[in-house]
Amino acid sequence: SADVTMSVPPAVQSVLENPAARFSEDSVKVLEDYARSQDYSLEASLALLKLYQFYPGRTNRDVIANILVKALTQLPQTDFLLCTYMISERVQQEEPVAGLAALAAKLETGQFKDFWAASASLRSYFDSVARFDESIREYILSIVTSTYQAVGRPVLRELLNVSDSAIDALAAARQWEVSGDKIVLPTVLRKTEKQQKASAVPDRVTTEQMRKILTAVTH
Repeated sequence: SADVTMSVPPAVQSVLENPAARFSEDSVKVLEDYARSQDYSLEASLALLKLYQFYPGRTNRDVIANILVKALTQLPQTDFLLCTYMISERVQQEEPVAGLAALAAKLETGQFKDFWAASASLRSYFDSVARFDESIREYILSIVTSTYQAVGRPVLRELLNVSDSAIDALAAARQWEVSGDKIVLPTVLRKTEKQQKASAVPDRVTTEQMRKILTAVTH
């Protein structure tokens, strides 16, 4: 997942640390401004969603969508689920929240190809969050590599929604074995053996390296 959780600005921290401010309508704008930024804090997000409960007339569905999109980048953490607990049933049944919930369900149940196909209608929300696609692909890769010993290139391409060149770059960067259209993924045991034999060789690609690879070759 994208590591976008960070220390919050002083104005936001002041709200979070002051019980009275947490229940004040004046705090809505402070927390909304933060939610619209590229930064993310689960605590600040939940505080804003709680204020929407107290002041339903201030509810901003686009801000809620932005929060939920950022929460998706934290998978497999439970941020998305925690946020939905704070959203009224009525708002959850309306777009774009309903669509985001459906997409989250696809990710959490391994329907990755369907996720990419269904995500087009909400693309504007995803594009507003830096490295969204990269974060989702990292999550998908974590599931694939922990589940399968080998996967076909066409299958992996569809799961990640990337080009063949992106698969080649990814396989090279992660030192996967490629045999024709089959990609052999290291099992936990093989990873352990590899680390013992060549601890100086990195066994994983950092998020920044992944960003450069996928940015360069994804379509």
